[in-house]
Amino acid sequence: LYDTALNSYSIEVLYGSVTEAPTASPAPTSHWFEGSGLLAYYPFDKGNATDALGANDGSAHRGYEISTHLRVVDGKDGGDAARLASAGDYVTLPHALTDGAITGDNARTICLWAQIDTWREDDVLFQYGSSGTDADGRTTSPFSLALGRQEGQLVVDNATITVTGSNMAWDYWHHYCVTYDQLNVTFYFDGVAGATWRSSLNTGKETGVSLGSQQGGDYGLQGALDEVYLYDTALNSYSIEVLYGSVTEAPTASPAPTSHWFEGSGLLAYYPFDKG
Repeated sequence: LYDTALNSYSIEVLYGSVTEAPTASPAPTSHWFEGSGLLAYYPFDKGNATDALGANDGSAHRGYEISTHLRVVDGKDGGDAARLASAGDYVTLPHALTDGAITGDNARTICLWAQIDTWREDDVLFQYGSSGTDADGRTTSPFSLALGRQEGQLVVDNATITVTGSNMAWDYWHHYCVTYDQLNVTFYFDGVAGATWRSSLNTGKETGVSLGSQQGGDYGLQGALDEVYLYDTALNSYSIEVLYGSVTEAPTASPAPTSHWFEGSGLLAYYPFDKG
């Protein structure tokens, strides 16, 4: 209640000061599309590399040394995310997770949220597999998502995709997904398909997934990662959109701010109804 007539700007600020609560926990008890080939899910609670499904815990590396956890930063929804702050900060996942499941020409989906503090060519969001020759004499190659030469260019399956947008803030949280259905590779950015192309993958089996760098820590990403999902199926566009939309912004203002809105503009009283 005020004893002045607030102007339209003040009313708009009052309206915007209370935001929606997050609609999904960063570690939901029922994981998204669990019946659609979900292999592992890493929410990075407290910076650890624990698989929320329970079968494929990863290893956190800080400064190239194995650690119980990585540093943490707020994720998009206000939960924990893994901070890749220094050289040698990355995560490795068990070799058994990918071997025979999402190697060779098998279908797959890998999705994650990322903040990119500094854009550097060849820095890696994820990578696994190896270059070589398989038992049938066919050439194998790694499967990865990495930064391209110019800001906004991403490289997957040796293809370069350019993400455009006015004043794109890469140090803000964005959602990245790559799917392969044994015919096409599709890259999604913030829930929308950015490019699709024909490909015959033959991903080597020798190395497991590395998140935030190549195996061994080279080409380490400067930024943060969160909400990593791996599937042995190619999720469709609707499922990718749902995954993207399942993580919402954390509230930006408390419903009971310590400094009340427009307190110097005739505020008489304010009732937040805490505990009723």
